[in-house]
Amino acid sequence: MRVVPASVRASWPAPNFEDPPSHGLALIWVTAFFFSLSTVAIVLRSYTRYSLLKYRFGLDDLFAILGYICLAVLSASLIDDGSKNGCQRHVWDVREDFWPEALKLVTISAVTCQLASTFIRSSLLCFYQRLIAKTNVVWTRRAILATHAWNGIMGFNGAIIMLFPCRLDESAVYGSI
Repeated sequence: MRVVPASVRASWPAPNFEDPPSHGLALIWVTAFFFSLSTVAIVLRSYTRYSLLKYRFGLDDLFAILGYICLAVLSASLIDDGSKNGCQRHVWDVREDFWPEALKLVTISAVTCQLASTFIRSSLLCFYQRLIAKTNVVWTRRAILATHAWNGIMGFNGAIIMLFPCRLDESAVYGSI
């Protein structure tokens, strides 16, 4: 959430600070439901992998757990924000003194979402790599390793861009004539 120019703010509808329309309760329920599903999935995965199949801990498990931790942080921030802070409102229904706090919450959510998706993609790639480990298909292994590298680079770059966004001033956009 960047500093909004006065010309843009003038085009917004009148703010409703008292009872703005929002989907806060729906956000809480949907987030809690899907976080519960992911918790059940990670517990069942761990149970079947280690108790029933007697496999050792692998890189795919590590990345799945890291993705789950990022998802837990994302879900906690969404549920906390949806219940008390009001970031699920339109921007014109949020008081300007809350914008810095909202920017922090949005940044945390964006970075953890980026990291969670990167870790889950890495988990799936490690799983594919484990499946084809004993085959003689060299090009598939190379393609998976190249995808690993691309996923890592794009995940890191995405998180950095979200943490340190480019903030252009008006003269950079419209020229300084």
